[in-house]
Amino acid sequence: MKLSTLVCTLLVSFGTATCARADLGDNAALGYWQAFAQLPQFDEKDREVLLQWQKTDLENDHVQELLKGSESALKSLVAAAKEKDCNWGLDKSQGALLLLPHLSKSRDIARIAMLHARAKLVAGKSDQAIADLSATTKLAKDCGQPPLLVSTLVELSIKRGVQDWISDSAERLSGQQRAALLSEFDQMFPPARLSVSMAAEADFILTWLKTEVDNPTFLAGVGVGEDAEFPKGELFRPFMEKQLVLLEEDYQEMIDAADGDLSLVKQTEKKLIDRARSENRLLSSLLLPALVSARAALDRSNAHAQKVRESLLRLQGESVEAGAADKTEQN
Repeated sequence: MKLSTLVCTLLVSFGTATCARADLGDNAALGYWQAFAQLPQFDEKDREVLLQWQKTDLENDHVQELLKGSESALKSLVAAAKEKDCNWGLDKSQGALLLLPHLSKSRDIARIAMLHARAKLVAGKSDQAIADLSATTKLAKDCGQPPLLVSTLVELSIKRGVQDWISDSAERLSGQQRAALLSEFDQMFPPARLSVSMAAEADFILTWLKTEVDNPTFLAGVGVGEDAEFPKGELFRPFMEKQLVLLEEDYQEMIDAADGDLSLVKQTEKKLIDRARSENRLLSSLLLPALVSARAALDRSNAHAQKVRESLLRLQGESVEAGAADKTEQN
């Protein structure tokens, strides 16, 4: 495959070019669900293979059967990933009770795709392997929309798998293929910005909570145990309204600090969580720790992506410092 063709394949997958495809206005989610439906029913042994996709023996009869049984699902995934837009049709009015079944399905098919990519690389079909890689990365990006925290974390988890495949396989790729991956690396794996996910999560949760101020039972949905102490009856609404004001204040402080210096971010997190506990900010004490965990996960994700990028630069004989300078200029 020519370098220009390979770059075009990557660009289409990430929604930055059309390359003579005319139907990019369709909804990728519909194609993804078709791909999910074509996946085989996984038993415990299958799931163990998928979890170990980097190391599992590709010559094993069971693995070969799993690869063969998932070919149609993978073809549907690759086709769906060529569509620019993706709308999962989520009913966000359900708030914390919202089900996101597409996320677990996406993790499953992403692992299948990585297993196929390994097999194709071993078989000398590296261009096809990279096509599977591109489709999986586009699926990850689409999983992250809307950018709720759990969606963002699944997006990063799938992208981590793609990065691991690149890291494991880079020496077996041609110089042209590595160059193509490097040219689109920042488009494939843009630095995760927690402020974006935090803002989306805050809007999502606050919008839902404001519809539930007269309903004490909703507290179970955000993790409040039955033994928790809070005003009942006519005192519940004013109590909740005050708690929402405090939560919105705390969310905004954390969002403002999220993309700053890491030491200051950690200081802000500790201050807000300590304050939530000492001042009886019930909702903040329940919801803020999830943001702290997500921030740590995003930091790890950004560091891992940078490490993989640097390894590609070294294989191409380019200096890591020069690559970092190029990246700074692009940003």
